[in-house]
Amino acid sequence: MDRAYQELYASLSGHYNVLLTSLLCCQDEESWQNSKHLVICSMPFLTLEMAIKRVTDLEKHSIPSPSDIYKALNYAKKKHKQAIKIQDQEEVSHI
Repeated sequence: MDRAYQELYASLSGHYNVLLTSLLCCQDEESWQNSKHLVICSMPFLTLEMAIKRVTDLEKHSIPSPSDIYKALNYAKKKHKQAIKIQDQEEVSHI
């Protein structure tokens, strides 16, 4: 597995890693159905499907490619960093 993929989903639980790895390896409808509702970011709240829809033109009944998944994970990581930065700024302004 590509190092970039490993870094992006290293924080996901073991079960989520298994589902995501299955999707990356198999790329079939069953793997996608089992994986699309994975919460890949809690702040802001993003499921894998939500993130993929924000970074690709994925058809409703299409299975994302590994590059689509990578883009989605990267997007979630960036959004999480932005949310943390905003939260930190708000906490500092309240002091």
